[in-house]
Amino acid sequence: MRRDDDEGINQRFFSYHMDINFINRAWIRQVILLLVMATLVACGGSGMDDQQLVQTAKDYLDRQKLREAVIELRNALQENPENAEARYLLGMISLDVGDLEAAEKEFRRARKAGWNEEETQIGLARTLIASNDFERVNDKVQIKDAYSPTARANLYGLQAIAQLGLDEVERARETVATAAAIDASAFQVFNATIQLQLFNDELEGAATTLEQALSIYPDNPELIMLSAFTAEQRNDHMAAREAYLKVIDQDPEKIITLNGWKARLGLVRLEIEDNNLDQAQTILMPLFKRSANDPEINYFGGMLAFEQGDLDLAEQRLLNVLKLLPDHSETQLLFGAVSYEQQDYEQAAYYISKYVSAVPENLGARKLLGRTYMMFGQYDEVYTTLQPALDSNTEDADLLALVGLSQFQSGNTVSGIEGLEKAVKADPDNTALREELAKAYISTGDTERAIQELKSLLDEQGRSDQMETLLVLA
Repeated sequence: MRRDDDEGINQRFFSYHMDINFINRAWIRQVILLLVMATLVACGGSGMDDQQLVQTAKDYLDRQKLREAVIELRNALQENPENAEARYLLGMISLDVGDLEAAEKEFRRARKAGWNEEETQIGLARTLIASNDFERVNDKVQIKDAYSPTARANLYGLQAIAQLGLDEVERARETVATAAAIDASAFQVFNATIQLQLFNDELEGAATTLEQALSIYPDNPELIMLSAFTAEQRNDHMAAREAYLKVIDQDPEKIITLNGWKARLGLVRLEIEDNNLDQAQTILMPLFKRSANDPEINYFGGMLAFEQGDLDLAEQRLLNVLKLLPDHSETQLLFGAVSYEQQDYEQAAYYISKYVSAVPENLGARKLLGRTYMMFGQYDEVYTTLQPALDSNTEDADLLALVGLSQFQSGNTVSGIEGLEKAVKADPDNTALREELAKAYISTGDTERAIQELKSLLDEQGRSDQMETLLVLA
């Protein structure tokens, strides 16, 4: 049950720098539970002080054993609650698995306990960006002259990413330039540069910068995620799929990190776009088992059910999202499309119009809203919805036909026929449009042009009962 991408349903809704404005609390709690369950076991008798316990935790981290590392770090803090390194490492682990509230607390505690200030500032800035708390990155994260050049460059890079999140593109460009002048090879300078290039649709530039960055930071999951997104934008789905799988393979056993979670959802979206619906279902179902009420999972589950033609299931899953995030525009659009398919046109118009108000440049959504108004006879609303798009889409046959039909149906037959003629001129091979034009000619008594159009269609398309009936009627 594939929908045309032009309808605005299957497009990539989330730019990388903003990622997804959902709150993944349920799966985070499960991950953290896995990490800290064993801390209930008493640590007495280990014979190690807090510094030795921290070193043991670092050894575990080197082997990607997060649960064991957390146990040792908690034990170290029982020995010495002011162990700054233990606090910092717990902040890093919390950030990796997506417990952003805990990460922020631990980075602040680490700084208070005396851990390297510039490292805690970088950790804090990364956490705030992951939380989409972009304003606080610029307002609360300090960049001091006393910091090392690499640290200052990284912090400026993070500020630029936050500015992109606020749509302050020119300011972000200036901040990236400042960062690059300090240390062009710092990780967050690469990160911000790539995101800025992607934001501006500079795909070739982004690919080149990614190649440079990966030569220095070859296994960094954030860069691999960016490479997946860049490949998607270039319609190289094979490369995108490989990148997502590489990120997923980096996850520790039985733990899904924040980047691993994003990679799985990116893979689900990719499989839906490629109409590999069974594969998308296979990837998505384990995530549903982990967190059945998570809005992000329900959104993609709703998209999958919509593509599978299970409209009732799609409606149920999208309602789960709207209960928690009633103003999430992408869910409003998808729910409106589901309502349209269910022939609940008033509900469809309500939700799609909310989306169009939030994202007025989406032509596919505008056309879907126009079709919806057509279905229950609000022809003036059709014209009001579509007219703003006419100037910049003069060759869009679908748009021209919708406008023409709406005017024709509202009684403005001359403008309506002109619109249909423009649509046919833009897409002369569209049989349906030419039939509509012939019907319009018949309705206005212009039988000569109706007969001419229908005969032409019959010559080109061969015998058709419907066209022959129209010809007789003409």
